[in-house]
Amino acid sequence: MNYLIHSLWRHAHVWPDKDIFVHLDRHALPFRKLTFKELYRLVCVISKHLSGVTQANDRVLLLYDNAFDFIPVFLACLQRGCIPAAIQIPNSQSKINRIRHLLEHEKVSAIILPDTLQEKGWFRQLMSGAIDLNDKLLAVPSVWGSIAFMEYPEPEPIIGERIIYGQLSSGTTGPSKWINITSDNVRANTDAIGMSIRQRPESRHLCWLPHYHDLGLVAGLFQSICQGTTTWLIDPLDFVSRPQVWPEAISKYSIHFSHAPNFALDLCVRRIQAGQVAPDTDLSSVTSIMVCAEPIRQSSLERFHDHFRPFGLGPTPFVTCFGMAECTLAATMQPQCTSYRIVHHPELDRSFVSCGIPIDGIEVKIQSVEGQPEGVGEVILAGPSVSPDHVANGLHTGDLGFIHEGELYISGRIKEIIILNGIKHRLHEIEDIVETLPFVHDRGTIAAASQEDDIENLVLFVELRRDALRIDLRAEQMSRITRALNKEFGITPGEIRFFPPASLPKTSSGKKSRMPFSFLKSETSVKELI
Repeated sequence: MNYLIHSLWRHAHVWPDKDIFVHLDRHALPFRKLTFKELYRLVCVISKHLSGVTQANDRVLLLYDNAFDFIPVFLACLQRGCIPAAIQIPNSQSKINRIRHLLEHEKVSAIILPDTLQEKGWFRQLMSGAIDLNDKLLAVPSVWGSIAFMEYPEPEPIIGERIIYGQLSSGTTGPSKWINITSDNVRANTDAIGMSIRQRPESRHLCWLPHYHDLGLVAGLFQSICQGTTTWLIDPLDFVSRPQVWPEAISKYSIHFSHAPNFALDLCVRRIQAGQVAPDTDLSSVTSIMVCAEPIRQSSLERFHDHFRPFGLGPTPFVTCFGMAECTLAATMQPQCTSYRIVHHPELDRSFVSCGIPIDGIEVKIQSVEGQPEGVGEVILAGPSVSPDHVANGLHTGDLGFIHEGELYISGRIKEIIILNGIKHRLHEIEDIVETLPFVHDRGTIAAASQEDDIENLVLFVELRRDALRIDLRAEQMSRITRALNKEFGITPGEIRFFPPASLPKTSSGKKSRMPFSFLKSETSVKELI
């Protein structure tokens, strides 16, 4: 058995009537909740159902549109002995193909989904073009009958090295891969996160992140299961469509801990005007906003802090960190209630935000990379949080970074380099400059290298804001992008291609998807403007 089930069983006996999860609507109002006792009962009921339709050690995908409905089924799979992985509900052919890839290459036995999903017209229409997947679909009830709690004894003993679930890589540079996570991995990582943010049973969490992403799953859901806290849940689409629900919920429920990548901080600043936040909003309860993004942007942190300081946001609300699914979640974290550090690297000629110190048990090494300054190289991780898939040789993250006074700073990606006129340029730095232009959509640029006759050329894929889609603006937009890159780097793009907002591929966590260049250039991959 595993640490998650044992933790839930233990807390269900200590605090049977305490809420573990509270589901909020887009106006921060609760409309359903689960106590520790109710969740444990649900897990046992669903597990009993799964025992008749699945086998132990089966790999299964879970298709659920919200964390509240997902978590009982996920835990029931663990109780049953299945190995589940959460995946985004497919809403396009590309996401159907992602599932096909997992079925073919990762030996997935079944796709578990709620029976209500199969009743939705758009889902039936989408799946009508994927008849080959029908025999893999396993619909389970969305409503379960009651059953006496005392019928369920203590779980079986913990087997720490047992693989209990799979985390799908986000697909930043290629197809998603299945990452094996053990019970010991979960225990080590959740304990270390709990120590970093000073978890107590009375701590209050708020999560709007997708449950199929490692940050939403481990920091958003596992913390309450393992630490006995209460988590308020907001659906990701409700946050994106109405971001003020986040500060409203923080104020209403005196939240201590939440999470946000760069884009979420920027979204709040851009979309939430002063008049849209009630004057009595109080954010003074916040002790930790966990910011995981590579790289973390100083400007995002500062703008968000300035925007919400008038509503009581304290002087040190951010817990910057570095992590990845292959390390369960966190690898380094800044201690709670301390100021994040900023270091200027003279040879890179840039300033970087610290990602904190290694969490308990994690060892961070920097392996030299050709062409990088001394002390800057690939970040290598080892320790009890690292997936067994990477124990033998350490976890090679693919991220470039350096350590200064015991803290980790991420400076880029190994494969995100382009050489123009003999000079190396980081693709994300090029994208940052293009995205400062007022007509470019937020996070709407992907830079790529095109190889022709052994010479690399820069190709830009640029999403335009809706008010900048007119064809007569295209020449001026192209000229302004070229001038900006010439001024900053002395480079000229070989090709610029324009797209409507939200057209370019994103990962499951909302990051830019650096899919192969051929895919980005494909006529069928995205709808290009002419």
